Amino acid sequence: MPETVTISAGKLTYLEERARILAQEKSYLQMVMRLISRVSEASGVEDTVDCIMRNILDVIGGVNIILYYWIDGDIFSADVYGTKEKHDAIDDDLVLKVQTTREPIEVEHDSSDTRMILPVISNAYTWVYPLLVGNDLVGVLKMESLHISMRRLYEQLPTFFNFTALVLKNEFFGQSRLKLANDQLSKINDELEEEIKARKLAEEELKQSRDDLEYQVSERTAELEAQHVRQEEQIRQRTAELLERGSELQGNQQALMNIVDDLNQKTDELEQANAKLMELDRLKSMFIASMSHELRTPLNSIIGFSSIIRDEWLGPVNLEQKENLDTIQRSGKHLLSLINDVIDVSKIEAGRIETCFEEFDLYDLLTEAVRYVEKDLKDKGLELHLDINHHAVFTDKRRLMQCVINLLSNAVKFTEHGTVSVVSAMNDSGPCAGGRSQSGTAASWIDIAIGDTGIGITSEDVPRLFEPFVRLESPMKVIVPGTGLGLYLTKKLVVEVLGGDILCKSTIGVGSTFILTFPERVYEKSTGSRG
Repeated sequence: MPETVTISAGKLTYLEERARILAQEKSYLQMVMRLISRVSEASGVEDTVDCIMRNILDVIGGVNIILYYWIDGDIFSADVYGTKEKHDAIDDDLVLKVQTTREPIEVEHDSSDTRMILPVISNAYTWVYPLLVGNDLVGVLKMESLHISMRRLYEQLPTFFNFTALVLKNEFFGQSRLKLANDQLSKINDELEEEIKARKLAEEELKQSRDDLEYQVSERTAELEAQHVRQEEQIRQRTAELLERGSELQGNQQALMNIVDDLNQKTDELEQANAKLMELDRLKSMFIASMSHELRTPLNSIIGFSSIIRDEWLGPVNLEQKENLDTIQRSGKHLLSLINDVIDVSKIEAGRIETCFEEFDLYDLLTEAVRYVEKDLKDKGLELHLDINHHAVFTDKRRLMQCVINLLSNAVKFTEHGTVSVVSAMNDSGPCAGGRSQSGTAASWIDIAIGDTGIGITSEDVPRLFEPFVRLESPMKVIVPGTGLGLYLTKKLVVEVLGGDILCKSTIGVGSTFILTFPERVYEKSTGSRG
């Protein structure tokens, strides 16, 4: 007897369900093959698009099927109802998303869109699928409101969609080539017609030109014969002139050679003079270095030792001796200051001034500069007015300090009663008095105004303030020492090192104000210094 196999009820149910699913998948594959077969029979873009619409509607169903496709950069669409349109742009968000991502989209929505009467169907689907051939997007197929029973068919459709994309691409390519060939033939035909017209016109013009040319040749021959006679006469005259001119040129050539000899002699003299100047410049540099060492070193010793004796480090001194020692100290410091000014002026004029650019707080620099003149302010009973702010600047700190101290010292020297003021502020309008910045790169400028209530300066004398070795006539000229180099050196440092300018405003009997303007940030390559 045959062996009996016992299968449980659950196993049997599973096998039956599996057989049903396999039969359904087989049916779906047959439907896909039938779709491919029908689409392959169509030819031409319009017939192929209509065939795709009809067969998808017959097999898959849905409320509407829309195909978006591109031919030669133009956007077209066709739906199952026969509507065909050309678009400037796609306004369907789902289609735009698929066009961008090249990925299919499935949207689930209410079953009322399926137009199915059965209440058991609760869901419906819309499929949006890209038609791709390799990386090329041929079109986008949108199938709206598919009922739920078609959900399992979706897994079998990529084969059909890929085949549809390939068919459409071939049709689009054929239409594009045909249109291109037709356009090219039309263009060639137009060009040939234009060329025929042009050739006929050219033949007529050529015949007229030939007749004109024959007439012109006969006239020109007569003219040339007459002209030949005239030219022979002109040649004879010109030959005589050239012979005369040749003798003149020989004389000019000799004169030119004499000039060249003179120029060569002057060149030799200039080279010798230049060599002497270079030697003088070298000697000047040696002299500056010598003065820097030979004069400043003993002066510093005199100032130092007189301070030691005055402060009674080596023993007691009386009042008269202290006063004499104070005089020695003041004179020594004054002489040292004059020597330093002379050396700095020489270095600036030789283009050898040393610069050191750094970032610092302007408030700290002005505060330190004021301390240099505090004792003189107290001794003369002058008031000090400060209106300065914290501001980070990038420039040569030592040279800016030298300029500020020089202006402060002058303010104190020429003020017997009243006030000395120091004010700092931003200035967005550039260098004062229309001066030119040597940097040309600063975005902001800073003003330092140093004012006094001293004797003042006449308007006629203001232009002479910054000239070297100039001391203006004033009642205090005898009692205030100086060489006339201070303001000249200050102006040189401000313009050539700091890249700014300086302005003086003054009224006789009221006082003076010196405004020093310099860039907030200055760069070493931008200044006039070569040191």
